[in-house]
Amino acid sequence: SYPPDPVPYSRFDRLGLAEPMGTTLTETLDGTRPSASARTHYIIGDPTIRMLQIAPPANLTHTSSGSTNVTLSWSGAFEPILGYWVFASPKLDTPFTNRLSANLVTGTSFNHAGAGATGRYYQVRSVGLSATTGIAVTNLSLGLIRYVP
Repeated sequence: SYPPDPVPYSRFDRLGLAEPMGTTLTETLDGTRPSASARTHYIIGDPTIRMLQIAPPANLTHTSSGSTNVTLSWSGAFEPILGYWVFASPKLDTPFTNRLSANLVTGTSFNHAGAGATGRYYQVRSVGLSATTGIAVTNLSLGLIRYVP
């Protein structure tokens, strides 16, 4: 007989928590997740495909005035949306959790006053209302990223 699995069968998988696929596969292959096996590691569906897509903005550009003001401009999404969220991050490999406005940006430009003299990455995401039979949810597009030195 086989010893019991140390991890319960119903658990949150990294992909279900929006972690990248590489994290899950690395844990499986390097043994940090002992109950997983490279032979039985199934991925159901493509985690980059969403059922209800929102069109992202396009052509993100920036202008700088002085050493502390950055104005971002972009082409609007090609479908009706509610607005845009603008995020900033000091590095590309860190999460874009610093939302720069309290309210949705309804135009196609945003001025980041007091941006500072150090470089940063900006991300703009469309926000739309996705509706199917019986449910409507606010949905974000994929992010458009621009580095401003």
